[in-house]
Amino acid sequence: MSVLLLLRLAFTALLLIMIFGKVLKSTKTVKKKYEFKSFFTDFKNLIVEFGPAEILDVLAVRPFFMYLIPKLTGEFLLGTFIGKMIADVIFFIPAIIMYEVRKKHL
Repeated sequence: MSVLLLLRLAFTALLLIMIFGKVLKSTKTVKKKYEFKSFFTDFKNLIVEFGPAEILDVLAVRPFFMYLIPKLTGEFLLGTFIGKMIADVIFFIPAIIMYEVRKKHL
C-alpha cells in the first residue's frame, strides 16, 4: 500500500511540475509574474480534476480489479497487468468528466 501511495504522490507531483512549467513559459511571453494566487488556482484545478478519480481509484477500483482479474485468469502476472490496465482506463473516466465540469463551471 505504501508503494501505491508513493506512486500517487509522484504522479501528482509530476502533474504539478508540468503545469507549473507550462504556466511559467506562458507568463514569460506576456511578461507577467506567476504569483502564489495563480499557483493556488492551478493546484485547486488539479485537485478538482483528479481528486475524485484518485480517491475512487485508490479505495475501490484498483484494489478490486487487481485482486479479481488474477483470480479469474488464474495467471498472476497477466491478471495483474490486465487488472491494472482496466483500473487505469476506469481512473480516467471521472478525471475526464471532472475536467469538463471544471472547464465549464470554474
